[in-house]
Amino acid sequence: MIGSTSSRNTVLQSEASTTSEQASVYFSCDTSSYRDNQDDHGLHGPVPDITTSSMNKRRMETNPVLERKQSKVTHDEHAIAVNGRDQEATQESDGSFECDLPEWDKHSDAWAFIQSLTGNYESGYLTRQSSEQNSRTGYLFGRSVDCDFVVTRPEISQRHCLIYFVKNGKPDQYGSDRSREFSVYLEDQSLNGTYVNGEKIGKGQRVLLNDGDRIQLYRRAQYDEDDPRHLCNFSLSALTYQPQPPFFLSLVYRIIFPTKFESMTFHAEYRIGGELGKGNFATVYKAMSRADEAKPSESRTYVAVKALSKAKFGRKPRMLKSLVQEISILMSLESHPCVIKINKVFDEPRWIFVVLEFASHGDLFDFVTEKLSLTEEETRFIFFQLFEGTSFLHSRNIVHRDLKLENVLVVDKEKLQIKITDFGLAKMMQRCELLDSQCGTPNYVAPEILDPTGIRAYGNACDIWSLGVMLYICLCGFPPFTDEVNSHSMREQIRQGLYSFPSPSWDNISDDAKNLIDMILTVDPSLRITLAQIDMHSWMQTDSDLLQARISRLGEDALTLFEKYQSMPLQGPTQPTSCSF
Repeated sequence: MIGSTSSRNTVLQSEASTTSEQASVYFSCDTSSYRDNQDDHGLHGPVPDITTSSMNKRRMETNPVLERKQSKVTHDEHAIAVNGRDQEATQESDGSFECDLPEWDKHSDAWAFIQSLTGNYESGYLTRQSSEQNSRTGYLFGRSVDCDFVVTRPEISQRHCLIYFVKNGKPDQYGSDRSREFSVYLEDQSLNGTYVNGEKIGKGQRVLLNDGDRIQLYRRAQYDEDDPRHLCNFSLSALTYQPQPPFFLSLVYRIIFPTKFESMTFHAEYRIGGELGKGNFATVYKAMSRADEAKPSESRTYVAVKALSKAKFGRKPRMLKSLVQEISILMSLESHPCVIKINKVFDEPRWIFVVLEFASHGDLFDFVTEKLSLTEEETRFIFFQLFEGTSFLHSRNIVHRDLKLENVLVVDKEKLQIKITDFGLAKMMQRCELLDSQCGTPNYVAPEILDPTGIRAYGNACDIWSLGVMLYICLCGFPPFTDEVNSHSMREQIRQGLYSFPSPSWDNISDDAKNLIDMILTVDPSLRITLAQIDMHSWMQTDSDLLQARISRLGEDALTLFEKYQSMPLQGPTQPTSCSF
């Protein structure tokens, strides 16, 4: 039985010293995932606290309103294309131009205005407080066509930076001194860097934005700090030489907040229901929008709410860092049928409330435990969704690093619809970047993550290994690697790839299924089967009519999204081995 997987509440021990505060519980509410003391390459410095100080209102000097159409940016309608090639059409002969000004009376739902400070780049209103239809919750700037602000310059990363909204709640008896009822954060996701008021934020770091802050997507290191080319509305005649075309103006925006924007507290917006799960640092509840209270029960929309006490973060600062990273990743993702969606975040004086999509049938661990094992046809459909969801994450340069049955939620038992959750150990990678943190869950962790410190370097192929372990368990009901039935330690079993298909449990399981597991559980990640190859494997092609029938039952929205993402190739190799620029 799957119940023999005793690792559900065990912690993977690093070769370095480990302590209880290094256990991660985010979005799984257990202590089965572990991260060691080392930061991955590219993540440096402390992450600012999610709590904020008062925002300083700044006086903004601008030109009169330019008479042109204001663009309201919503991802599911269109993205703003910025190519920097229409400079002459939008700038006057001396290089000056007139900035757009926000019209709050016409856009009362906007919590910020992104004001372009260069004439050839569009301005836009930021309105999303939660996920809308198939959109992401935050706003992405970058070169990728799926970004909200598309900037087609080679100096800009595919996914350059993210801006997102957090509700603070109103001042109350706890003595909050905030001057606003919301906070706006920018997270830098670029190796080249995003600059706020001239200061580089740094990949993986975030900063609280204040009214009037200047956001610059690129700076040329060879220019002095006071060089006019770092500015945005300078005159070309001020330069000592004429730049050669195509001339690249700095991509600079100013963020402006409305003078008044109403934002409700969590308890004013939601009503808490029963407890869904509990961990050392958080409790997950079922909740309902108060706007639905008058509706009949079958018409209500429920959410899952993760409640985290701030008092515990003082003793466990790494937990806050992990939470901030997870929120940023979920905020940056557009909707996908197989990945859990974040709706809102409330940062209140004593608590942080993270509102997530609700899955009503528990996790895949409990589902398989209840059924003892799944048929090949059932398993194939579940893993079609898992492979699609993981491929989507990898195409967004996200490595989950803790894929396991407990981190897969069952949305609908009849349709076998599932969603990947728990991004507490997830990492956003840049091209050719390798990770070196030892983290994961013992039964599911890939062998390359168990390499000694100093030589440990791995990519997103670690997720494929974890999927192979999950596939094995679903088909037979027990894990391939365990301390209970083998003379070798589980660590050595994983590092050497020591597992078997024992009788009678595997007697009636097809050779194609066993072959796919063998190709996934390949110790050398450079030889491990890729997600694209898995999709074409003979086992995945078996009973394709039944598979398509199950997919069609997921609904039109899911079908549309599957078609959209299946047409997008993976960005970058599954296991980085070399890099050329």
